[in-house]
Amino acid sequence: MRFQQDWGPVTAVSFRTDGHSHMATGSPIGHVAVWDLEKRALHSQLVEAHRSAVTGMRFLPDEPLLLTSSPDNSLRMWIFDQSDGSGRLLKQQQGHSSAPCRIRFHGAAGTNILSAGLDSTLRSFSTLGENLNKSLGQASYDRKKAKKYGVLKDPGKMPPICEFTSETTREKEWDSVAACHRGVKRVTTWSYDRCCMGKHQLLHDRFKGVRGVSALCVSLSACGNFVTIGYSSGHVDRFNIQSGIHRMTYGKELAHEGSVRGVASDALNQVVVTAGADSHLRFWGFRDGRQLSEVALSAPVARICLHRESGMLAVASDDFSVCVVDVELRRVVRAFASYYSQITDMTFSPDARWLVTSSTDKLVRTWDLPSGCLVDCFEVPSPVTSLDLSPTGEFLATAHADDLGVFLWANATLYSHVTLRPLPPDYVPRIAELPATTLDDEGGEPIDDNDELMDMGAYESPDQLAPDMVTLSKLPYSRWQNLLNIEVVKKRNKPKEPPSAPKAAPFFLPTTAGLDPQFVKLDDKENMAPSKITSFEHFQLSAFAKLLNSCAESNNYGPVFERLKELGPSSVDFEIRGLSPEAGGSSEALLNFLKAMGSGLKTRRDFELVQSYLGLFLKVHADVMASEDAFREELVCIADTQHNSWKELEVAFNQSLCIVNYLRSAIL
Repeated sequence: MRFQQDWGPVTAVSFRTDGHSHMATGSPIGHVAVWDLEKRALHSQLVEAHRSAVTGMRFLPDEPLLLTSSPDNSLRMWIFDQSDGSGRLLKQQQGHSSAPCRIRFHGAAGTNILSAGLDSTLRSFSTLGENLNKSLGQASYDRKKAKKYGVLKDPGKMPPICEFTSETTREKEWDSVAACHRGVKRVTTWSYDRCCMGKHQLLHDRFKGVRGVSALCVSLSACGNFVTIGYSSGHVDRFNIQSGIHRMTYGKELAHEGSVRGVASDALNQVVVTAGADSHLRFWGFRDGRQLSEVALSAPVARICLHRESGMLAVASDDFSVCVVDVELRRVVRAFASYYSQITDMTFSPDARWLVTSSTDKLVRTWDLPSGCLVDCFEVPSPVTSLDLSPTGEFLATAHADDLGVFLWANATLYSHVTLRPLPPDYVPRIAELPATTLDDEGGEPIDDNDELMDMGAYESPDQLAPDMVTLSKLPYSRWQNLLNIEVVKKRNKPKEPPSAPKAAPFFLPTTAGLDPQFVKLDDKENMAPSKITSFEHFQLSAFAKLLNSCAESNNYGPVFERLKELGPSSVDFEIRGLSPEAGGSSEALLNFLKAMGSGLKTRRDFELVQSYLGLFLKVHADVMASEDAFREELVCIADTQHNSWKELEVAFNQSLCIVNYLRSAIL
């Protein structure tokens, strides 16, 4: 038999295996035809199954499910359960059909990435799972016409988004994303919570009917109420994102002589920073719009990036240089070496210690702000068009030219020891392959590009960095913090109602052992079972007390602390209580325990453990300690040793507190 479809050549074929003699064929324009092999006729159609050619399809074994793929970066599953036997869309995984040009993390958790692509869509990708991805829709001048004609045939489709900003503060109440479009003077708003385009398109009345003006940059205030927009004409306007009403114009006529390349507002809505092609940074009052000051730069500004928590503003210029400006001091505090190509994007680390930049020469550089040195640099296969660091510092997200994906890079400093030394001037960047989810064909192991970190090996911290430094232990707080309140913890953990004996408990008379058992008389003490209540007089020293005495002979109390570290809080309490003569211990064991604690204070190791063990010991054996002179003399030595250790710490703490109080109160 022979079939012919009217949509061009067949690009993919699959046969149904669940009892229906059907065959599905794909076409170059995205349609799917389903043929009935018994009737030798067309059964049904899936019109516009994809935006581009259907390159792959497969029916799942013994299921009415068809899986299709296409170069439009989508994977769709169709189920044939309609009354007429036709199919419908069941689920899909879809990304941008064109390369993303702008990406930013959304929210403080760092689990969602907002991505704007050249296909004029805005999408959200989750770092937790693909099932959490969602689409905010395609930008359109008229949402009603777009809904009427469909996304593929929308006559009012807007150009791609070139810049956007987002805030989570009021996203449940109104729109939380504002976006600039390439060559368009209108700024669109989007709702992340409702996953759709907003109802406002922000435009000042002065630009109505004026051509050649476009919105170049946008910033959303930290409160989520105001949008500040910079235009190619040099104007800077502020709108209310909830109502779409114009609120403020910065500057008497123009904020800058040339186009405005960047705009940002601080975390407290006090200052607005604008950067223009006239090589100036200008600082404006957020509320009154008056100019506060300005900073002259050596070249026109290309883009800016503000870290609101620290007030650090990164500025990239047209001469391929990067500098950092302090918004509070309003002066340049760091200037980095000039690049040899244009800066495409910049981002700060959450603590503002690093500045990560990308450029058209395919290099990604990491600058250390305190030292002003380049600490990391690597090359990627294609230029990075946009990048951003997650608010938690776990991931670096990158988008690349002519690539449909958003790539995640893990922060190696969170998982292994990395020495961030300044790179030499003649450093040759290594070429790093883009992250992927595939495995190596030969060994089946994931490909690891970071050979330098693997060669360094795991870093092992020494027990003590220096003999004169007070060192804490590595035990968790739960092992020593509640030692003094162990009785309260035990009482709290007891069951509310103690187990009660049964009402009619049977009584059994003891019998003698043997083949012919006989009842034992109550006065027959020879055959009676021995009592389980034993006097402490016949007890020997515990293993811990013996360990103390043996360590005292060699004057090495290291095994004592190792044994205490292995025990839990209840076991430590039991062993310390068992050192008293009334509980089977001895005065020698008590004295040796004090000597062990004194030895621990002299070595300045496990400082918090020694304090906890010593506090519990004095709480339990306070009366015994006050009764003998040997105990009192040893306690005096321990007090002197502890005073000397704490005195050095107290001096260091007081010095730091004085500096902090001075910086907090001084007027610089």
